[in-house]
Amino acid sequence: MGRRQLKRAIIPNQSIDQNKGPTVPQANIKKPHFVFKSQYNWLGSVKYKRFTNYYKDSEEFSKIVVDAVHELIPTIYECADQLFKGTPQQTVLNHSHKIDDKTIGLVKKIAQKNFISSEKIEDDMVWWQLGGRGSVRIIGVYVASDNAFYPLFIDPHHLIYPSKDHNQKDYLKLHYGF
Repeated sequence: MGRRQLKRAIIPNQSIDQNKGPTVPQANIKKPHFVFKSQYNWLGSVKYKRFTNYYKDSEEFSKIVVDAVHELIPTIYECADQLFKGTPQQTVLNHSHKIDDKTIGLVKKIAQKNFISSEKIEDDMVWWQLGGRGSVRIIGVYVASDNAFYPLFIDPHHLIYPSKDHNQKDYLKLHYGF
């Protein structure tokens, strides 16, 4: 057998200052006006009564995380002003809203189960579900004084606000957790 020949990489001509080396373009990154503060184990898995955010397998988990990180979170940044200041229904995140009084108890119990201690839950916290059409839902707390959203857990199966048309699978049998 003959030896494989490796082709040399073709590097496009760059302006090279002999003293400094290749020039690196400067990034034009603006400081965000809104912050998604990921400080809790919000990707962790939990089961509580009829709620679970366990997955079928690592592939399903990976798909959900990619959806959250590459699609949902950047869109939250783009729509933050509309979301948290009055017109969430006018954004592409049409499944984003404050958690209602009927559901808040369940959401707090799930958050306490695995993600945040009860002494950190304050009565004046504004609890939100963030999500778009068909996307994962992120449950967390919005703090207006910081203009920051603190994610607490994912609802990948849309069980916090279930739909009889879409929640027929027995999610409690799922076992892959993070």
